[in-house]
Amino acid sequence: MPLFRVEDERDRVLGSAGDPPRFEKPLSAAPAFHDTDVNGRAYRFLVMQALRIVDPGEPNGGVRHSITIVYGTPVGHVWHEVLEAIRFFAIATAITSRLYRRSHGLAGAKRALPCL
Repeated sequence: MPLFRVEDERDRVLGSAGDPPRFEKPLSAAPAFHDTDVNGRAYRFLVMQALRIVDPGEPNGGVRHSITIVYGTPVGHVWHEVLEAIRFFAIATAITSRLYRRSHGLAGAKRALPCL
């Protein structure tokens, strides 16, 4: 289950799901990544700064708020999806290779497929 938290410049929580850990705020505009365990599960977190403008249509341009976004997802779930994709493509390649060899009279041949 993904975890996230959005805070304003005064560290007030504007929204959250779960209880992600606290990280130092990035010193630059570039996002920062952190790998850590939460309740015994490996997570990868993204921490980034952003600007939120409330009422941007107002004559003064609205009220600007600097916010910090912390978003984390379990690493195990990502690896599961990667392995499932590899499995799918391996099976599809094997089936396609076999069909190609049969359709070209190469059923018993041990040749590699030409690069297309």
